[in-house]
This record gives sequence, structure tokens and C-alpha cells, in this order.
Amino acid sequence: MYKIMLWFSSFVSCIVVVFVMFRFWDEKYERRYRNRYLYAVLAAVYVVIVMSVNTLMNPLLNLSANMAMIGGISFRFYEGKISGNVMRIFESGAFFTILSLTEAVGVYLIDFLMEALEITPGNAELLKSIEYTFSKMVMLFLYQVLFMKLWRKRMVRTPSQYLLYIAMFFYGMVNILVTASVSGEEHPALLTVVMGSIVFSNMFLLYFMKFQDERNFYKRQNDMMQQQERLRLVNYEIQKDTYVKALSILHDVKKHISVIEALYEENREEALDYTRQIDDMLRPLMPVKYVDNPILSCLLADKSRTADQRQILFRLDVSAADVDFMESIDITTLFGNLLDNAMEAAGECGAERYVGLFLKRCSEMLFIRVENSADKAVPIRNGMIAEHRKGIGLLNIERCVDSYGGTMHYRNEKNRLICEIWLNIEK
Repeated sequence: MYKIMLWFSSFVSCIVVVFVMFRFWDEKYERRYRNRYLYAVLAAVYVVIVMSVNTLMNPLLNLSANMAMIGGISFRFYEGKISGNVMRIFESGAFFTILSLTEAVGVYLIDFLMEALEITPGNAELLKSIEYTFSKMVMLFLYQVLFMKLWRKRMVRTPSQYLLYIAMFFYGMVNILVTASVSGEEHPALLTVVMGSIVFSNMFLLYFMKFQDERNFYKRQNDMMQQQERLRLVNYEIQKDTYVKALSILHDVKKHISVIEALYEENREEALDYTRQIDDMLRPLMPVKYVDNPILSCLLADKSRTADQRQILFRLDVSAADVDFMESIDITTLFGNLLDNAMEAAGECGAERYVGLFLKRCSEMLFIRVENSADKAVPIRNGMIAEHRKGIGLLNIERCVDSYGGTMHYRNEKNRLICEIWLNIEK
């Protein structure tokens, strides 16, 4: 009966390897053929062939069979926009090698735990079955938590998801250790069902979490688009207020002129005071030309007024910049979010409140530098603000920078947070 358990564990092991490899191919490359049943049959054939080779218990032959299947499938049934056939075969083979190493780690870990707890099964076939099961569970855990993040773009994870992965892993590990502890009893059929259930439940969790990751991704995309629309609306409201004020003054311009003429005839000094009052009303409506681009000029004028209201020193050096290569929505999104974040941080400072924006064209690149005062250092990792501090605004900034083939780097320097961005003018 223990031989049946070993055979079943080997079968489950093959299914897991094939499942992970096809997930890897589907995530990283594109299927060459549209028929999904073809790939289901292909996966079944892969399992049968590798399972047949596994029965010979020859590690070298087993490795050769897997490499042959991986090379053939990646070459004939998948294609990549960037990677060629040789690179695709190499990447697939390298990934399988990494999976094999995770299996070895799993075997070593479960052997160490069973030896430490003194529950190592006396039956060699049962021991092998337990090692098969636990090593595949380790493979699934590392693939989902670590490896997938290296190439999958449409994935946004929440802390609760990671906690679920860890809880599921430890739950499976405890069940396997319990299985090992009762292995002296004659219940091989029950133990087979338990170990199979552990692996398949982990596979189901992996498959279910794929949709959760995509849901989180699209939710974040939706939040980013809504944030862009809010920035557009704010920009529109600014223009609307200016337009309404201008209309109001223009509507009464004849009355103002008549009043000035009458006052001038009676009292020249009162006429001058009245004209100064009119001038004060008109001055805020006069457009300030910071740059040649009207969208950015309007945005900077609004941020300048906001800085004055919040008592923030707002320094600009942008006259030499040219942002006409950017889309209007990208200008609003990038500079609006950069300055909003900087002013929000500066507004919380107890002493100096400062925000600076500097633009400069360098050959075919646009250099952007935004700096703001900060009472304490912002957590930065590899030149980027730590993930737990990122909001939708910062994600929108990163998306804009990426869309122009640019780079972004943050650093703390003398009670100031500095962000430096390079954008490719030839997009």
C-alpha cells in the first residue's frame, strides 16, 4: 500500500511541476495557438511522460525528460514579443532549475524538522512520499510569493494576502508533520488522501489568488484614473473661477469708467484711489507666463496661490524648460501630483516651509527637480519611496515617468526631500 502512496505522491509532484511551468509560460509569453484544449492535452501528455520516467527512479533520466519537454513546449507552442526562441528555451530551463533547487530546500527542511521532532517514518516509501509532498508545497509557496513578482506586471498584493499565504504554508506544514507522526499506524490510504489534499489545496489557493491579484491591479488602475480626472476637474474649476471673475468685472466696466470720470471731475485723489481698487481686482486675473506651455503655466499659477495661502516659500526656475512634447493630461498628472505631494509635506513642517521646482532641458532629455522641506527623513529604498508610503498620486507619477522612458530618484538631504526626474523628449 505504501508503494501506491509513493506512486500517487510522484503523480501529484508531476502535476505541480507541470502546473507551475504552464503558469510561468502563460504569464511571461504568449500562446502561439488559440485552441485552449490543445494546451490542456499538452499538459496531460507532459504529466504522463514525466510520470513514466519517474517510475524508473533515475534522477539524470528524469532531469533529461523534463528539459526535453520544457525545451520543446517553449520552442513550439509559445512565442515572445522580445525574447527569441533560444532565449525562451534558456529562460524556461533556468526557471525549472530554480524550481528543482526549491524542491531540494523543501526536502532538506522537512527532513530536518522530522529529525528534530523525532518523528521520522521508518518506512522509506512513506518518507519519500512526505518529502515529495512538502517539497512541492515549498515550490508553490515560493513561486506565488516570490518568483511571480519578477515578471508579472498585472499584480498588486495586499498585506492580508501575504498573511494568507504564510498561514496556508504553516497549516500545510503542520499537517504533514502530523502525518509523519502517525505513520507507524496502518493507514496509508488515509495518509495518501491527506497529503494529496494539502498539495491540491495549495494549488487552488494559488489559482484563486491569481484573480485576486488582477482585481487589485485593476482597482488600482481605476483609482489612478479617477485621481487623474479629479486633477482635471480642479484645473477646470480654477479656469472657471477666473473666467467668472473676469466676466463680472467686464460686465461692470462701463459703470466703473463712469464712476472714475465723475470722481475725477469732483476729486482727483478719490479717482486715483478708485482706480487702485480696480487694479487690485484685476491683478489676480492677469495671466502669469511661467513657461510657454499654457497648461503648465496655469497649473503653476494655481500652486503659487496655494503656497501663498499656506505660507509656503515657493521657488520656481522653469523659464528655460519646454514641455510641449508631453500630453496635456500627463502635464497635469505629473506636475500636479509632484507639487501637491511637496506642498502637503512642507505644510506639515513646524519651521521652514519650502517647495522648489526646477526644469531644465539637457540635449534630448528634460530634467525635473522638486524639493520640499521635511521635518524627518522619508523612508527610501533604492532611490524610491518605500511601498507602504506610496499613494495613488505617487503611482500616477511613476506611470507618467515610465511612459516617457524616464527615470526617477528620491533622496533625503539636510531636512529636505528631493525628487529628480529625467524624461525622454523623443518619447
